[in-house]
Amino acid sequence: SAFRFFGNAQDDLRIPVLEALRQLLKDNGLLVFNNHRNPSSLRGVAQRMTGRYEDHAADLSWSKLTDLLDKTGFTVDRCYGIAWWFVMHKLNKPSVFQSLPARWLEPLSRSDMIASRCPAFICVARKK
Repeated sequence: SAFRFFGNAQDDLRIPVLEALRQLLKDNGLLVFNNHRNPSSLRGVAQRMTGRYEDHAADLSWSKLTDLLDKTGFTVDRCYGIAWWFVMHKLNKPSVFQSLPARWLEPLSRSDMIASRCPAFICVARKK
């Protein structure tokens, strides 16, 4: 696993590290990491639109991440949006979790489409 590395590193370091990690993994092995500085998150987009985005070094968007993984022999297996944990904690009541909207939204919250728009997400990548 790797946490807080890929969001902070530059491409000239990300690529050789991904290649080295791939060599260490068995076939179908998993790499677990996070992207805590997602510029393509809804928050990042809104902050740029209002001129309040200060993290100019954050460049690991979802599309850039999937390209890097593909180039280095990985594919995204699963993605989990960290921001959803905060929402779920606030709504942690049986009446909420057992409701029809919750049964529809909970699986959706684990989709790559939603997770990739969170300010931070956990990614599980599989060695090809």
